[in-house]
Amino acid sequence: MAGALGTRKRVERLLKAKPHLRDSDDKLIANIWYNDAGICENNNMTAVEFLNLVADGRLTNPETIRRSRQQLQEQNPGLRGESYVERKTKKQEKARVDLGYKK
Repeated sequence: MAGALGTRKRVERLLKAKPHLRDSDDKLIANIWYNDAGICENNNMTAVEFLNLVADGRLTNPETIRRSRQQLQEQNPGLRGESYVERKTKKQEKARVDLGYKK
């Protein structure tokens, strides 16, 4: 498990390398935890062993991962996913209509 700065760098590296993670915190967290748990080295980890890692706090906090992703995407538009653009476009269009700028 890494500190907040280490987590931020790991999240940034994953967002750059795997664009499909930009739209899914669940997938991003799963990738971070996959590395945290050392699953690459221990393909036989049981669910109980994995849950013990979660319970003992030995995996990166999911909120830290989510906040890191959020901050990185706010500061670097190139790391934003497709759903961000769609969501913002729709909200902006609705706001224009609601404010009477567009019909």
